[in-house]
Amino acid sequence: MSLVHRRHSVLKLPYEYDPDDAVRGFEGCHSFLSNFYRTRIRHAGKFFGSSEHVYMWCKSEDPAYRSTIINAKSPGLAKRLGKGAKLVPNWNSRVRYSAMLLALQLKFKDEYLKNRLLNTEHAYLEETNHWGDVHWGCCDGKGENHLGQLLMVVRYSLQFNSK
Repeated sequence: MSLVHRRHSVLKLPYEYDPDDAVRGFEGCHSFLSNFYRTRIRHAGKFFGSSEHVYMWCKSEDPAYRSTIINAKSPGLAKRLGKGAKLVPNWNSRVRYSAMLLALQLKFKDEYLKNRLLNTEHAYLEETNHWGDVHWGCCDGKGENHLGQLLMVVRYSLQFNSK
């Protein structure tokens, strides 16, 4: 195994992966890696239904918007509602990556999910999709894969802290 060492392109946090071992697409046995995976997450004294809910909640400081996101019945609905958010300052720069990292760190505090992430060992994680998201994932072999990178950052941190 020859590990590749990288840093997230924006947050400059380290991660590593084995280029010969890859998880491409967060479906089936890897659906737990998706932000749409339903799990109970506690943050700011509130409970969220998924990491997508947490991420969308971070987009705005408007209390009415945040309440709507928390109460969204599904991650898909939270995402649709998030399109109308009045964004916090600098959202489209570094802030959105910090928000995604927070959502993932909170999600993988759950022991079961943490162990599943750690069981991916050094696999390259790619949010392969068919809906054209080339920012958070990859479509038709092209994309920045920020979600996959941040999952590998979280995994690296968990690996490092469990030693």
